[in-house]
Amino acid sequence: MKGDFTRFTFRPDKQYSSVRLQQGRVQLDADWNEQVDIHAYQLQTAQTAFFGDNGAPKAQAGFKVGYDSQRGLTLSPGRFFVAGLLCELAPSADVPTLGTTYGTQPFLPGAPPLSGLTNGSYMVYLDVWTRHVTALEDPQLREVALSGPDTTTRTQTVWQVRLLKLEQALALLDSGNLPARLPASTARMAARAKSLPSVQGSALQPPGSGYLRLDNHLYRVEVHQGGRLGQDAVTFKCSRDNGSIVVPWLTLASNVITIGPAPLDEERGFGVGTWVELTSDGHELRSEPGVLCRVTAVEGRSLTVQPPTGVTLDLAKFPLNPKVRRWDLVTSEPPAQLLGKWLALEDGLEVQFSGTTCRTGDYWVVPARTATRNIEWPMQGNDPAFVAPSGIAHAYAELASCTCQAGVLTDIVDRRLIFPSLTDLRNVDPDRYNQLMFGHKHTGDSDGSLIPREGIADSAINGAKISTDADVRIAKLGVSGSVELLTGTNPIHVSNSWNAAWIGETNSTAICNDLGYFKSLLLVGNRGGVAGAPRKVSVYDNLEVNGTLRSVGDTESGGSLTVKGSELRIDNTTSRGGRDGSTRRALVHDSSDQLTVNGDKDYSSGVKVGGQLVLDGRLALADNVLRLRGVQDGNHGLTYASATSPFAGSSVDGPALFGYAGGVLGTTQTVAADVDGALYLTGGGYVSIPSFNEDFSGGITVEAWVRFDSFPNWSRILDFGNGAPSDSLVFANDGTTGSLKFNVHNGTSVAASSSVGGSSAVTVGVWTHVCATIDANGNGKFYKNGAQLGSTVTGQPRPTTVNRTSCYLGKSNWSSDAAFNGRLAQVRIWKRALSAEQVSDHYSTSRPMDPTGLVGWWRLDEGSGTTARDYSGKGRHGTVVPSTTTSALETYQKAALTWDSSRNVTVGNDLTTGNNLTIGNGLTVGGRMLVKGSDLSLDNTERRSGNTTGSRIALVHDFGDRLHVNYAGEYTGGTLIGGNTTVSGKVKSGNTKTSAATSSSTTWTTTSSSYTDVDGLSLSTVWSGAGTALVMVTIGAVQLEGATNMRGYFTLLYQATGASSWTTLGISVHEWSTSGFSLRDVQLHALVPLSGGSYNFKVQCKTDTASATIKIGYYSSHRVLSVIELA
Repeated sequence: MKGDFTRFTFRPDKQYSSVRLQQGRVQLDADWNEQVDIHAYQLQTAQTAFFGDNGAPKAQAGFKVGYDSQRGLTLSPGRFFVAGLLCELAPSADVPTLGTTYGTQPFLPGAPPLSGLTNGSYMVYLDVWTRHVTALEDPQLREVALSGPDTTTRTQTVWQVRLLKLEQALALLDSGNLPARLPASTARMAARAKSLPSVQGSALQPPGSGYLRLDNHLYRVEVHQGGRLGQDAVTFKCSRDNGSIVVPWLTLASNVITIGPAPLDEERGFGVGTWVELTSDGHELRSEPGVLCRVTAVEGRSLTVQPPTGVTLDLAKFPLNPKVRRWDLVTSEPPAQLLGKWLALEDGLEVQFSGTTCRTGDYWVVPARTATRNIEWPMQGNDPAFVAPSGIAHAYAELASCTCQAGVLTDIVDRRLIFPSLTDLRNVDPDRYNQLMFGHKHTGDSDGSLIPREGIADSAINGAKISTDADVRIAKLGVSGSVELLTGTNPIHVSNSWNAAWIGETNSTAICNDLGYFKSLLLVGNRGGVAGAPRKVSVYDNLEVNGTLRSVGDTESGGSLTVKGSELRIDNTTSRGGRDGSTRRALVHDSSDQLTVNGDKDYSSGVKVGGQLVLDGRLALADNVLRLRGVQDGNHGLTYASATSPFAGSSVDGPALFGYAGGVLGTTQTVAADVDGALYLTGGGYVSIPSFNEDFSGGITVEAWVRFDSFPNWSRILDFGNGAPSDSLVFANDGTTGSLKFNVHNGTSVAASSSVGGSSAVTVGVWTHVCATIDANGNGKFYKNGAQLGSTVTGQPRPTTVNRTSCYLGKSNWSSDAAFNGRLAQVRIWKRALSAEQVSDHYSTSRPMDPTGLVGWWRLDEGSGTTARDYSGKGRHGTVVPSTTTSALETYQKAALTWDSSRNVTVGNDLTTGNNLTIGNGLTVGGRMLVKGSDLSLDNTERRSGNTTGSRIALVHDFGDRLHVNYAGEYTGGTLIGGNTTVSGKVKSGNTKTSAATSSSTTWTTTSSSYTDVDGLSLSTVWSGAGTALVMVTIGAVQLEGATNMRGYFTLLYQATGASSWTTLGISVHEWSTSGFSLRDVQLHALVPLSGGSYNFKVQCKTDTASATIKIGYYSSHRVLSVIELA
């Protein structure tokens, strides 16, 4: 209680029953308050003893939990007692049967929305505690006739309806064990006034001084930010005045706040250096810490404050009665230094902490007195005792258990304890008394005596009728006839014989030990209150059947189904398709410890798997065929072919992949577990995303696969907002480092309202899965490759619910920040916090993804185009805006080999064969064809022209590192090159004969006017087959001298070896107009048809002028005669 009190003196262990005033004595507030505390303690103790730890009076039982689609979770009006405290809920003015709803309950403003709950089982419970109320919280406490000052304060019972996630659903009679699930703080504190050495002659510090201040104070030490002592950054705050100095917070301009009337003295007022906490009723009711600031300037009622680093003040975040509370000290010791040592507060006052955990709001009060120079604190021996917090004390009560699915509550079970009023017990016999008093044992005695709760004794209610609204616990019940339970609305018939009339009833169910027609124990389900609906029987926990379990209708199991036998049989006779036979076996556990599906093929049409089939081990096929079902069912698959089971008549002994009209073999160059394609961004490219308006009050998750090529300054993975900064969601690298930050900027705050990061989370050139979450309680976590990186951060606000219109992948809303440089894939945003297990699953893709809460999913694997599709179902398809350099969508799927229905095969890249490659038709190669052997044989038997030799060799790589075409002349028709042929190197024929290239320092000369053989230009005995030969002559540096206007004649001749005559193939004539100094080359070419055999070739020349001289071979030039045999 943060009131202006001197001290608190009530101690239950002293067992005081009242406070007595004496005449003429001073009356202190502590005396009056102790009397109030004694009375409250006795009342709560008595009510707890009478009603139990919690319960509702039968006549006005309140707080019954319901649910409807319009209001959500509802609470009925009435009363409920928790730990002796009365909780009341008045009827709603509009709906008398409604008290309030979960979202509008009076003492929990801003309750976490049901939509933020993950699916599962929950306990709905009451959290009850006592709150201190002053005139600031309730202005009506102030007597206006006194013109301002406040007088007394009040205590208020606060009840809050909350939900707690359970590991599994609870049985009806199982305890929720809330004290264990919601443990109190274990923190303990000791306090002392440290005795100082005496100072000789000091009047202000008497000998043995401990507490040094000159005023009496009631110190309050309170936990500001709770957590684990010695591990988390726990913060404590301290006030000399029990935290009672608090004033209204009126306005805010930048960091200047305006407050209401405040004490003006320096000791109790607001001065420079004072600590203040900016808080509100909402913060206090939700047990949330306010914002601690330091006062840096004071001008009247205007305080200039310095908020913590990274915090931007916003009065809109304190909507419910904003206030400013004064504190004198704030301590935030390093976690390792918080335990096991005395911490000095001020003026000799020291405290020490022990324990493991503390909660925000835990507090201790320490009265300090100048008269004794000491404090009032309990001792344990000679040392200060470690004591538990004075408050806040919470008490809990179960209201209901339920199941939550997508924010909708179902399967609500009322878990309230109801007790009768004393008037219900008047004039009742012992039987009636036990019917009303749930859980007490009735012995049958006429006096109605009671003994502890042990059930009802045998024969105690023989012949009695139990009221339909009574709660009775019975150890053993013997009934000779039938029993009907809940006869008023939904009866349960219990009988030893079947009654066919029950079938027509809408709301009933039955348990029948029938020995007649069915000869079995019958459990007959109900129709859910709907006439004509099928009956259902549900087993909430495990169902174990030692014999045969036969189900004629549907059987649903919410837990495990254990079959002790070896077979599970499923047989719907109407689905047999006319096929007869015994009940078919769906699952068989055989003697080889194998689990067989569809044992012995009892189901003639086979087994169909509707969804994804994941195998951890190997898949063995009994008939060696794996069918890939498609449009042409059964005509796609993988089989094992052999001589006994050939595929298409082939002799292949191995696997065969077949498709109805073709197929493909390919690769996915997956760079990470979940990346089949990516968006490559460089030079400023980005993706523009449409407007984004989602409610993140239940939490938020952002995740992506990223590959940074560099770390530009604050380059964005994503940036969703309305400008810079304006309600921005920023996922980026921190500065120019590989650390990542997910920052939430609510409103126009430059500083992040929330920040979750991972140090050194990514490395240049490495694909990494990164993820950041903030849950509904403000806990932030960062994950790298499926594992949490760093510690959990607390107190992180969720993003505000606004429409964000400036949304990008790879681009910032801040013009000063750089663009992303690298690759992005699988960018997702959720309006819930993923669990650690789910994040790990998304990294490893080990299990299918649960899409609940998914509001944005850009896989970025389209491979081409400018559209980045949104696969969340929200339709927010993005537009790729490329840069001046490369920015594009990529795909990592590549086709290696494809074939069509005509058996044409296309190879996407290199085709490498380790042995022979036989092709029955055309071969189209888009890249290289590499033959590891030495021969390439081309042989079409239909084109041999009668040649019957074996396969002919078209190309041979011989030992001289030469490539031979038509090696050994095996293609009798020779080799034909169609069209133009460009040769970058030399063309050399194996049947080429060339004369020696003649050159010397002297020239060859003739003056004859008759043809004379040219020295060095002749070939003898040139062998040739039948065909054509190319004869070429080159004579370098030819000159005529001795006359002008003369001619030189050059002729090319050949003969068969041994012939007497020569045949002229061609003549070349050259003219010179001057004598000498006119060099030229002479060339002759001729095609010669030859019949085969040996031939001679030569060159002759002459002049037409007797005085002229022909000179050949100036400057060591060459002359050559060549004969080339052509095909």
